[in-house]
Amino acid sequence: MKSIFYVFGFVTIILLSRWLPHLSNFSILGALAIWSSVLLSSQILAAVSVLGGVFLSDLVLGTGYPGQEWVYLGFFALVGIGVIFKPQKSILKTGLGAFTGSIIFYLISNWGVWSQAGLYSQDFKGLIECYLMGLPFLKTSLLSDLAFSVGFFALYQVYYKLFTKPARIYK
Repeated sequence: MKSIFYVFGFVTIILLSRWLPHLSNFSILGALAIWSSVLLSSQILAAVSVLGGVFLSDLVLGTGYPGQEWVYLGFFALVGIGVIFKPQKSILKTGLGAFTGSIIFYLISNWGVWSQAGLYSQDFKGLIECYLMGLPFLKTSLLSDLAFSVGFFALYQVYYKLFTKPARIYK
């Protein structure tokens, strides 16, 4: 039951975060994808809720463009980053996960833009140009992923200290 609440919450947050005005790529989505595997009972549920929320928000907002499936692959990778780095364990793992996730998302999504959007020449020069043009978006993505991931870490730590009981040791 708790997982259904989280899935509904994820989808609602995704819809609101994409609908409300914000800086380009400054969004809670990356951090939410990274933390989804911590907050949900399974990695499959985490991936389905994040990807489903992004897909539903694309339908509601009417967004669509060539190479969009690469963005979904990028969010799927972010869920995997959360599984690998386990951001709830330390602030260092949180920061490294957010940084790594931002870089991987940038590489995947910009590959999609280069390969399918028709904006760049289909050679090495066009690929480099695409990645260079994406750097301003990487900067805001890095900042938001780090900020929101650290915020999730702080909330997780407060919740853990307030609402979980320490294990009782019997001798």
